[in-house]
Amino acid sequence: MYAKIKTYFYNSDKFNIYNELLWSKGHDYLFDLLDELATTYKSDKKLVLFIVDDYEHPLGLYNNQIAIRTSMCKSQKCHNELVLPYIFEPVEKFEPFNKTDKPVVSFCGLNSKYRQETIQEFQNSDKIKCSFILRDKFWGGKPHDSTIIKEFKENIRNSHYIICNRGAGNFSMRFYQVLSAGRIPVLLNTDIELPFADEINWSEYIIIADTNQELVNKVLEHYYKVDIIEQQNKNSEMYEKYFTVDNYARHLLEYLNKNY
Repeated sequence: MYAKIKTYFYNSDKFNIYNELLWSKGHDYLFDLLDELATTYKSDKKLVLFIVDDYEHPLGLYNNQIAIRTSMCKSQKCHNELVLPYIFEPVEKFEPFNKTDKPVVSFCGLNSKYRQETIQEFQNSDKIKCSFILRDKFWGGKPHDSTIIKEFKENIRNSHYIICNRGAGNFSMRFYQVLSAGRIPVLLNTDIELPFADEINWSEYIIIADTNQELVNKVLEHYYKVDIIEQQNKNSEMYEKYFTVDNYARHLLEYLNKNY
């Protein structure tokens, strides 16, 4: 995927892409690398770095670099930082899940501190059908187990809404997987940054709120207000437009050319 994104930048007169996808390197490594590149990288083009890491605090201002990173806090974002959507492991598109007497809200995964209260709030509502598979380890401690992967996908397939709160980093892999499957993410706002926010009106596609009670209320209001089949198709179309590899690379380059 990274090689494919790079092809869009080969003929750019403004940007070069760093030759490695910086995956789970840790903040010490990242700080050292960015400091080094600040002095050793010699080009009139800005260097674009892609970072998949849980570290969410500022990496620093470097005039010759643009850091595109999965994890960050919106309130601390530097002008040379952009959010990287986690599009590395999409789920196949499912047929829309039909309307039922109650909205079905699901979650399958690690019941971490950023998810526990949200899950409990939904469980407390008798107006919502909950479908929760709670693990005590990331991917149940067996990330390549076919049964666990199948349970994860079926949990998404058989739901309207899926809780997508942050994990160890201030971002959600599940958020983009849910969109790729054609379902509706439910997201507690943890000072999170969403991509292409100047183009995508995210409130049209997701449920996002600052409190857990507000999330429950918004889900109930949304479910009885919208055409739930149409909404799922709309989410899938938006994902295809912005977050397949080719379309993401195209939109990213357009955004960088416009803003940098």
